[in-house]
Amino acid sequence: MKTNKFLILAIMLISALTSINAQSFHVYRNGGNVSDFTIADVDSIVFDAPEDEGPRFHLKYSGLTSTSVTLSVTPEDNSVAYYYDCVTKEQLEESNGSIASVVEGYLSYLQQSYPTLSMENILEAILSKGPATDDVKGLPAGTDFIFYAIPVNKEGKCYGKPTTKNFSTLPGGDPAECTFDISYTDLTADGCNVIIKPSDPSVRYWMGITPFKDYPGDKALAMDVKENIESYAQSKGMTVAQVVKGVTFTDNIESQESGLDLNTSYYIYAYAMNEDATAAGKIYKLKFTTRASGASDADISIKYRYYDGDDLYNMDPTKYANMKGRVYMQSVVTPNDDAAHWAVALAKGDFTDETMFPDESTKNAVLQGGYLSATQKNFVADWTTCTLLYFAADAAGVDGELHRLLVDFKKEGASPISTFTETVEAPAQVSRLLVPRRQFNSVARRMMKKGNAAIHRTLVK
Repeated sequence: MKTNKFLILAIMLISALTSINAQSFHVYRNGGNVSDFTIADVDSIVFDAPEDEGPRFHLKYSGLTSTSVTLSVTPEDNSVAYYYDCVTKEQLEESNGSIASVVEGYLSYLQQSYPTLSMENILEAILSKGPATDDVKGLPAGTDFIFYAIPVNKEGKCYGKPTTKNFSTLPGGDPAECTFDISYTDLTADGCNVIIKPSDPSVRYWMGITPFKDYPGDKALAMDVKENIESYAQSKGMTVAQVVKGVTFTDNIESQESGLDLNTSYYIYAYAMNEDATAAGKIYKLKFTTRASGASDADISIKYRYYDGDDLYNMDPTKYANMKGRVYMQSVVTPNDDAAHWAVALAKGDFTDETMFPDESTKNAVLQGGYLSATQKNFVADWTTCTLLYFAADAAGVDGELHRLLVDFKKEGASPISTFTETVEAPAQVSRLLVPRRQFNSVARRMMKKGNAAIHRTLVK
């Protein structure tokens, strides 16, 4: 830090010119405080130059509700690249109160999630220049937030001081008054796509599916869910309120439910839930019956080849900077006439054991973390054993067979770099991450069902 030193002699000379009897002087500080000094007791005074705060921004929020807000940023210098968002006060405290840590942590997450994208690509996708506005939705009600903007350099590092502005979302409505609109689409022999729309987007609620013939009644159902949540909380050393926050939903959701029995009647149900896991109001239900037919003839086939990432790096060190020591796999998907939709994923490890990794949970993992209806897909993997997982569904939403193709990546199996032709694809969309949160379908499933979670953690992007 640069400093400027002023000898007391200069002060004494000024004092002598103005008043022979002056024995003290005042120092007026930036904060408004005044310090008195006696001349005879001071050898010199050191004044610190003000810290360079870097580029500054004007922040404004509007349209504040219990679950949404509009954020607007106007930089003083339109040439500065910056990142802006809002973060809960609790999240910021978990990052030691550092906005830079929050942003750089997010950039690190994106690098790991999209290894084929360079830092330049990522920054181009998420940084702003000039005035910017964003409508942020799905915020928790009655929560303190910090709205911020901070400059980011070409290396993905924050610099200068962030400009911040505090706001709080409005309190949520009365859960007891919340109503629910329940519907479904894509009915199959073993499930459907469930759609829940609460009248109040701020209210936390529980939803589930239960066999019609086994429905115990509204009060008994709510009590059973409460006891399961309490038991789970105790087993994990968590409070009931923490579990409720992790397993309930807010606002509209669509949830793909599967694993049901064919030609069987079920209830989809939803109700507002208090922090102690009790029902806050009425339970809303919708009855449906699964289809009588089973598997579909919908199917896809896959052809693939892979290249040594070191060869790609040597060919273009800038473009393939993240490929050293890795594998670059190209795949082409061909659907049959019955396939209306399909999903493909590459999982690290051997997932050919149907007992350990049942079709239901494996398909769910592929749908959640794989690629949907892509005819060409590139994967970046390690030199190890992986499993290609893929299946198709017909126009009615009925699934076909799940394929599990074991791929053992070895250097001797890599295609010659002379045959490399890069598949042209738009980069994966990188969206602003506000408050990462998982949504689950029951206490056990919502807190990460083992089969599904084990596969989902290994999916290669």
